[in-house]
Amino acid sequence: TLCSRGITIAPRRIAVVCAAGSGKKPDSAAKRARQAEKRRIYNKARKSEMKTRMKK
Repeated sequence: TLCSRGITIAPRRIAVVCAAGSGKKPDSAAKRARQAEKRRIYNKARKSEMKTRMKK
């Protein structure tokens, strides 16, 4: 609250959602992790290249 002006500010509320259990099979989760890692490396190279080209 800001007492000098009589203004009240509501506090932020953050919702936390927890999943009880993922219904995915372990092998598909591992595959998704592998694919995500490959994409991350590929995208990192592309982003780096774009930044370099924008500088020139």
